[in-house]
Amino acid sequence: MALDPDNPALKLWQALVTRGVSEEEATELMNNYSAQCIANRYRPDENTASTNT
Repeated sequence: MALDPDNPALKLWQALVTRGVSEEEATELMNNYSAQCIANRYRPDENTASTNT
């Protein structure tokens, strides 16, 4: 599978590396960001979550 050079995540990763972030750290940052985005998708919205009192 070839990497898409127009992929925004790849562009961000490359920008981090060209600004002095190590490849390992850039990868870790991207993975943590992705995990947080996924968690936010499945976390109930505070404004619409029903409260059980």
